[in-house]
Amino acid sequence: MTTAGFGEHRFTARDGLDLYFRDYAPLGGAPDHRPAVLCLPGLTRNSKDFHQPALRLQGLGWRVVCPDMRGRGRSAHDPNPANYRIETYLDDVRNLLAVLGLHRVVVIGTSMGGIMAMAMAAAMPTVLAGVVLNDVGAVVPAEPLKPIIDSMRGRGTLATWDEAVFALRRGFPDLPGDTDAEWLDIAQATFVEGP
Repeated sequence: MTTAGFGEHRFTARDGLDLYFRDYAPLGGAPDHRPAVLCLPGLTRNSKDFHQPALRLQGLGWRVVCPDMRGRGRSAHDPNPANYRIETYLDDVRNLLAVLGLHRVVVIGTSMGGIMAMAMAAAMPTVLAGVVLNDVGAVVPAEPLKPIIDSMRGRGTLATWDEAVFALRRGFPDLPGDTDAEWLDIAQATFVEGP
């Protein structure tokens, strides 16, 4: 299915879990020598975070692939909590690259996605044509993660977008939302609308 400049696709992880990704085909075709861009989201984030940068890169002739990691966005929830770890995510990424026939990528990694990019440099260095790290360092202290983890644990189903905006404003007041419209954009990039 193609939506607003990108194709929506699914692939099966090695353990059988159904995973989702967006694929932004380059406008005008990409040069054969140019690697694809792989965008890896943060801990509680998903492919929607990269929509605007992906459109920009797409317009410059780059192919951009943005997966939702297991349990996030439109990817299936993994019933085994032990699978929510970097090693499993890397295996999912390796599988996605194989499914797409991608042998070289430029990775843009935000937060946990940046940690994944650093792990890729160790586990599969020949795949990396370049790396952009955003909002991550070599050491991630546990204390700043506490509010994020607490919000994930306490997150139930929200009935409306207004409730989602309220929950984000209360839980993460430092997010860069100044107007109601900006907060709604953040909410729609954070939450998945149910049936």
